[in-house]
Amino acid sequence: MGIESDLHNDQIRKELEQAARFPDMNPGPVLRVDFDGTILLSNIAARSILGDDLKGKNWVEINPDLNNDIWNEIIHNESVSYVECEIGEKVFRFDHRTDPEYKLVFVFGTDITINKQNARQLEEQKATIAEIARFPDMNPGPVLRVDFNGEILLSNIAAQKILGKDLEGKNWVEMNPDLDNAIWTDIISNESISYVECAIGDKFFRFDHRTDPEFKLVFVFGSDITINKENARKLEEQKALIEEIARFPDMNPGPVLRTDFQGNILLSNSAAKELFGEDLKGKCWRDICPNVSGELWDQILSSEQVVPVEAQIVDKFLMFKHRADTRNNFVFVFGMDITLQRLAESQLRQSEKMATLGTLAAGVAHEINNPAAANKRAAQQLRELLAKIDPVREKLYAVHMTQSEMDFIRMLAQKVNLPSDEKLSSMDSLNKETELEDWLEDYGIDEPWDIAPSLLAIGIDANQIAASVDGLNQEAVIAIINYISMLVPIYQLTGEIFEATSRITEIVGALKNYSYLGEAPVQKIDLHKGIDNTLVILKNKIKEGIEVKKEYSGDLPEITAYGSELNQVWTNLLDNAADALDGKGVITIRTLSDEQYVTVEIQDNGPGIPKEIQSRIFDPFFTTKDLGKGTGLGLSTSYGIIVEKHKGILTVESKPGKTSFKVQLPLELK
Repeated sequence: MGIESDLHNDQIRKELEQAARFPDMNPGPVLRVDFDGTILLSNIAARSILGDDLKGKNWVEINPDLNNDIWNEIIHNESVSYVECEIGEKVFRFDHRTDPEYKLVFVFGTDITINKQNARQLEEQKATIAEIARFPDMNPGPVLRVDFNGEILLSNIAAQKILGKDLEGKNWVEMNPDLDNAIWTDIISNESISYVECAIGDKFFRFDHRTDPEFKLVFVFGSDITINKENARKLEEQKALIEEIARFPDMNPGPVLRTDFQGNILLSNSAAKELFGEDLKGKCWRDICPNVSGELWDQILSSEQVVPVEAQIVDKFLMFKHRADTRNNFVFVFGMDITLQRLAESQLRQSEKMATLGTLAAGVAHEINNPAAANKRAAQQLRELLAKIDPVREKLYAVHMTQSEMDFIRMLAQKVNLPSDEKLSSMDSLNKETELEDWLEDYGIDEPWDIAPSLLAIGIDANQIAASVDGLNQEAVIAIINYISMLVPIYQLTGEIFEATSRITEIVGALKNYSYLGEAPVQKIDLHKGIDNTLVILKNKIKEGIEVKKEYSGDLPEITAYGSELNQVWTNLLDNAADALDGKGVITIRTLSDEQYVTVEIQDNGPGIPKEIQSRIFDPFFTTKDLGKGTGLGLSTSYGIIVEKHKGILTVESKPGKTSFKVQLPLELK
């Protein structure tokens, strides 16, 4: 019996030892934790991941994704609860199983790093597939997927816009006017790209077809080639024109010449001989044409484009277009008489100047008319008041006044000379006026409603006047108040007359300075003064809704320049900015200088100039304004004044919300 008992105990011990080894045999972390969260036991994997000294530590505090609320749910839940958390570079899932009888929680950890990575990769693949699915609709041209029978299976937005809605199910061969069954058979049997060109409405399209024989599909990619077709047509026309000119130079009404690369004339037509003389052959074109310098000739030889040169020959203006033929070492010169065009431009520029002058004159007249009308109105009112004040003054002089009453009138007179600048709300002003009217009426003063506003204008209310007249003779007080109440509007009217007259003087002075009347055309110029004078002249154009910000340099030097012509530039730029803002926005005028240039920048926050036309805005006759509102010569004239006359720089930068014209002028005019 003893031997059997020992054998039985050994068997139990071995089974217990084997059972005790189970946690350490688990490749994942295993913990036994009491209901307080204290770790009672951990396996090798747990200690390897979480640290050696785990026993006695609190599992809730160690696990970054556990908290007391979650732990309470775990210990009250007999089913398995899990928590995921990151430990180092790995992600683990910890399953918790509660033993309520022994108040223990068994924790089994699993490394799910690869699962997480796979899930992330799957999401990325889904996103990639979604992006790929968007490709057809992102294509600006029409895209179709068609089966071998020609039936449209899929179409993008551009295709539906061009070919119509509800394309799916329709037959592509029947829809395309330049496709037929024979061409379609060639397409589906050809693995290389096949294309068809066709007209749809007023546009031309090229449809490239790529066949997928495995899935029996044809992918169709369309592109708008309208511009290409138009350019090709124009190129053919130009080519034919050049060939005609080359064949019939004498039919050309303008001078035509052919020279070698040294400029020696090899051929000339009748018009050229009539203009320059019969014996042209062998002469040097650079010696005959006044504006063809050595540097410009090098440019002609190296350029693949036509190089225009304008020249005055006797009393005519001609444009000579040079085209270099590098293959044969020739230069072809085609002349055109532009005398009438230049005359028309000169007349139009003069007309624009007169129109601008008329606009400025109208604006100045309007600006002067306002203060002049105010002067007239104030003078008339002043005349009427002066006629009424005499009897009031006589009543005042008839009263014998004490020293206190003299002090009272002096106090009021001083306030008339220095009127109150206190600002009251409409309600406060009405209340004070009512109180003062009541006091004046109670005091025995006639027509208090006429007198109260005058006293309030100089800062006298009911309380003040009541305190001031205490102990004074009533007759004297009434005479004084009647007199002072008439002095107030007289002083106010003289102030209005002064302000209106000052405004007229300012406008006249600005107009005189703007035109540099009676001064030399070239002189030392204060740019700030010129811009300010221009703003005064344009005040009628730059209305109340437009704010003008000046960011002037504090040490901007004077420059030598044509003052009146620079003012014309400021007028054009500010006028354009005001037009762009359409009555609402901000114009910023900025100045600065360096060793070579002074810079004036005029910027507005209007809608901007479209990028595609910015390169043309300085061209003569080019305008963005509505028909009849602009000649297209304002910026062209400004460019000529700044670049050609002053050897400066005029540039523009524009985007929606910011258009900036930058003028750079040399300190000394050369």
